[in-house]
Amino acid sequence: MIRWQVDGVRIGYCPMEDDLAAVERASADGGAGGVGADAAGDAGSDVGSDGGIGADADARAGAIDVDVIVARTDPEDVARIKALRKREFVFHNRTVLGTIGLKVLGGPLFERARSQVEVGAGVDQAVYDLAYTAFPKDRRFHLKADFDQDFANAVLKSYIDHYSQQDVLVFRSVYKGELAGFTIVQLKEGGACENVLGAVSPLYQGRGIAIGLYTGMLKHLQSLGLKELSGRISTTNMASINLHIALGAKYSHPEDDYIWWV
Repeated sequence: MIRWQVDGVRIGYCPMEDDLAAVERASADGGAGGVGADAAGDAGSDVGSDGGIGADADARAGAIDVDVIVARTDPEDVARIKALRKREFVFHNRTVLGTIGLKVLGGPLFERARSQVEVGAGVDQAVYDLAYTAFPKDRRFHLKADFDQDFANAVLKSYIDHYSQQDVLVFRSVYKGELAGFTIVQLKEGGACENVLGAVSPLYQGRGIAIGLYTGMLKHLQSLGLKELSGRISTTNMASINLHIALGAKYSHPEDDYIWWV
């Protein structure tokens, strides 16, 4: 399980490849890791017939050293979902993987788009400030049911902090001297890259900023010889879903997040 702390709240993240019994055992072992520090270990023989949570899960719960756990699952993994619900996890969010091939870019959207973007390697305060206004309902960052914006901003800051230390390119769209939109793209091996976060300021939505930002980003990534861009998108964000379809994205690998406040 991956652990990190945000605004005094200890968060645990359980990817799909982690069986739930191993996650609980790792939690009980203690030790606070940072984002990306995998503490789960081997699944061993602790896996129960209920999809990963053993019969003594309740007994172990008292030793869990996190305040909330987000567990990811395949929507068709009935056994894992049953186990999560038995453990009082509730459905939180669904994302899909959008992939855009960079070998050939074209079409009416690219022809009419104003694709002027600024490209850099660093994340500045303007990116953080815009992000804090751009995700009022996005469950990737709103872990609390009441949409606590201050806490969501703290989660966003932790998320951006993490990726700002990776090999990334930051694409910016500037309108009348102000940052109107950005994307953060992580470069990977084999010609692939991932759009880990993108946003347009609510002040400038509906002005073609997103189209110009994304077409400019894709053209630049193509010029670098990269082969494809991928990224996970919340299915509640229909504006982003539709934009990526217009850009030629193919969707696959839906994943559901379940959440449990310990």
